[in-house]
Amino acid sequence: MIIFLILSLSCLTLIIYSYFFKDLIKNKDSLEKQNSYFMTGIIVFVTNFFDKLWIGSFAPLTAILRGLT
Repeated sequence: MIIFLILSLSCLTLIIYSYFFKDLIKNKDSLEKQNSYFMTGIIVFVTNFFDKLWIGSFAPLTAILRGLT
């Protein structure tokens, strides 16, 4: 039974990944041209810091992302 579950989940994962990568290759020209790994790292650090303080990370993350756009 467990082998059946693992095999079925593996097959579904491969199917989803195939659709994802086909769509990624198809739309690679329309992706954002932002390569700011430093800014992403700062945002992740701040939101994880708030999450460690038990404040949560969803509200600060959405506020920061809305402020950037």
